[in-house]
Order: sequence, then structure tokens, then C-alpha cells
Amino acid sequence: MPPFAIENKSDATFARYNRLSINLNKQYLAEVGEPGWVNTEDVSIAAAKWFLRQNRRWARTHIRLLAAALTQSIEALTASGLVSETIGLELLTALRSQRPESAKEDLPRHPAWREQQQQNKTLRPQNLRRLTRHLGAKKDDFSKWISGYLQIGSRAGWRPGELLRSRCENRILSAPAEKVGENRGLFPTVELIIGADYPERFIAGLRLWITETPRWTEKYGDQERLMAAMRERIRRACQTLKLPIVSPYVLRHFAIASLKKSGWTRAEIAALVNHLSDRTVTEHYGKGRSGRKRPRALFRVDPARVKLVRRAARTFTLKLRPDHQP
Repeated sequence: MPPFAIENKSDATFARYNRLSINLNKQYLAEVGEPGWVNTEDVSIAAAKWFLRQNRRWARTHIRLLAAALTQSIEALTASGLVSETIGLELLTALRSQRPESAKEDLPRHPAWREQQQQNKTLRPQNLRRLTRHLGAKKDDFSKWISGYLQIGSRAGWRPGELLRSRCENRILSAPAEKVGENRGLFPTVELIIGADYPERFIAGLRLWITETPRWTEKYGDQERLMAAMRERIRRACQTLKLPIVSPYVLRHFAIASLKKSGWTRAEIAALVNHLSDRTVTEHYGKGRSGRKRPRALFRVDPARVKLVRRAARTFTLKLRPDHQP
């Protein structure tokens, strides 16, 4: 089979790779600037070459995924004759054997890496309130639904896919876990118990939000397209309010920071967000610059889950200078 022939893939995989390549083209144009040419095949070739130069910017798994998406795009362009076989074969070989280096802790990072990390993990409580109220005051139902997503996500700390599949029965909010299997999650489901301090009207609003979620998923086609539409709506709202752009995933960091400030133990937080150990919660989530203290009784987590959390968090001690005076 020629190296530029299109491989057999499922429709879902083909569509996912197509969206990834389109998004990477947009990212390339946003960072490099609008070129003088606008042909799709030219942008795709330039974006693929740009991708191959982005050393130490992304994790290894994400690089592999982007390379697969770009491979599909180049194969399609070459097979249709829009790109010469020589250029197509050269790029396909590079995407297979000359991928960019992955980001590593002990090596200098890509200049854009630190900025991306800061943007994706920091959210001030006042900015969250302004954004939630702004979207909730809109007349269209989708903005109101996004406002509900922000409120739930900033409290539960679950991943976006888990929030979109959540259900509520007898004040127990649960959902299938996104990370399941050995060393990927504590349980096949995530779960939290809503305390009595939350009134019934809150529970009713939560159940209404859950009921409306499948309708929006169906309207946009799938969860990935729904998340993309939500990110775009949030981006425009942030620009209107002159706030830093908020990513839906930052709500997970905000919720964990809030739980820390509210007195939750590391093991309790790990059980709530379905981490195998308490080390990830301690070292990678919930920085002190974000989060909001809330009454501890608002949520509870099953003690049986807490007992299964591995105690792996490191203990940090304050090192004082020899001349320090207490």
C-alpha cells in the first residue's frame, strides 16, 4: 500500500482526527499570523512543518495524537492530488520517525509551555462569579446551561466528560469515570454526596441541568463538539468582560483549591476527584492563588472510598537560613 493511501478507520476516529488537524491549523495561524495564501492544503502543509519544530511543548501522548491527526490529513491531501507525492512522503516519514521532543521536567521547556500552564490552571473567584452571572443573564438557553456548568464544575472538580454524563439520585451526584483501569482511577465511577445545607431548589436546578445536557450534546453532534462550542462561548464572554480566557478544565483546579481551603484532607479530595493517591492532588492541583473557602458540610464523600486512597504525598519542611531569628 502506498504510504499516502488513506487507512481504514472508524467514523468516530476519522472525525476526531479531522477536528484535531483543523484545530492545529487554527493554532498555527493564530501564533504565526495570517499568511498571504489561504489554500487549505498550503495551511495544512505549513502547520505540519510547524508542528515538527515544536520541541518540548506537549506531552508525549498528545504529540502522538497530533501526529496521527496530521498523518490522516496529509494522506488525504496526497491521495487526492492536492499535494505532490514527494512532499507528502517526506512529511509522512517525518511524522512517523521525526516527531518533536516531548516536554520533560529536567529539560528547558518550549517558550509557550509556561504561559499555557499558567492560563489553564489559574482562576480567581471574582472572575468566576462575573463570568457565571454574565452567562446566566443571557436570554439564550445555551448560555444559561454553560452558567450551570461553571457552577457545578467549580464545586465538584470532575473532568468535563464526567460532568456531561453526571446523574443525581437521592442527593448523590455520580458519573462514569473518564480514567478507568489499572493506575488510571480509583473507581469506575465518580461520586459525591450533596449535604443538607444545599436547599431543594438547588437540587431541582441541578437535575434540570442534567436533563438538558443530552439535548445540547445531540444538537452539536457529540461531546467534543459541545465542549468546543462551550469554549468558544466562554472565550467571547471573557473578552466582553475583559477577563483572562477561562478553560473548562481550570474548574477542576479551582474546585480542588476550594476544597483545600475548606479543610478537606488530601485523601478526601483524592477520593472525590477519583485519584489513586493523594500525591497528585497535593502537588499538581489546587494552587493557593485560586479557590474559595466554603462550608465543609456542603459535600461529603463515601468514607469507604477515602480508605482506598494511597498515601503517597511528600512532606515538605521549611528550611531556614542559619542566621534566621525565630
